[in-house]
Amino acid sequence: MVYQSETPKGGHALSVSTSTTTTTVVTETTAVALDNSNIANLLADFANAKLAIKELEKAKSELDKAIRELLGSAVTGTVEGLPVVELAPRSRTSIDSELLKVTHPEAFATCSKVSTYDIIVAK
Repeated sequence: MVYQSETPKGGHALSVSTSTTTTTVVTETTAVALDNSNIANLLADFANAKLAIKELEKAKSELDKAIRELLGSAVTGTVEGLPVVELAPRSRTSIDSELLKVTHPEAFATCSKVSTYDIIVAK
């Protein structure tokens, strides 16, 4: 039997079933006309947002450094005897994937997971 259906991204799926197997071929639409849309404004706003995030991250980093300089070796900073800032310790355990790959390649292969995603790239 042959079945044809649409996919969520506007493509098509064609499935062929026999008594023992089913084979499905999926094609996705790779381009869409954006004429008469506000894509130019959206892309400009997107670029501006990315730039703003970069600038805010830099400002955050500079403020973090200034606060740490004020604290010196202290953990807590006070104003008029009341605590206003504190360094709160955090820890995180991570895996050195390069070391694992070299020293235990089977474990690396078993535990590896590939994530696939896309990003917006303005042309």
